[in-house]
Amino acid sequence: MPVLAIIAMLVSIVILALNPKKQFGEVNNHKRQTDVAIIADAIVTYANTVDRSLLLAIPLSPAAAVEACGDALTGSCNHLFNLSMLKERNLLLAIPLDPLSQDPDYPNEHTRYFLQRPSAGHVTVSSPDAEPEGMTDIAATR
Repeated sequence: MPVLAIIAMLVSIVILALNPKKQFGEVNNHKRQTDVAIIADAIVTYANTVDRSLLLAIPLSPAAAVEACGDALTGSCNHLFNLSMLKERNLLLAIPLDPLSQDPDYPNEHTRYFLQRPSAGHVTVSSPDAEPEGMTDIAATR
């Protein structure tokens, strides 16, 4: 019996040490950091090589940021910022989605990534869903 108690105690220590919720949060945050950088780079590349009006269509601070649309094919990008031209030009293979963006009514539209221009020639892409809750937004400015 004492052996089982010791094993149970060791198992509980290992489980607490691993803290799977924290580990998943860190993985999700890493994906968010990568995604916001990829989207920002693609927008700037498109603006510099194809059409600057894309960059100029993004709201200028202090206006509210606009959410990027993940799926323009369904035609439901109303009130979202359409980035399909970045896929068409092969600047993005797919529009990245936040790891936690799961809206059953709109499975691919709401990316949970937001766009804003801090100044005339720059774009900031941010994710307000950093984990754990209450952590500052993850963002990339180009």
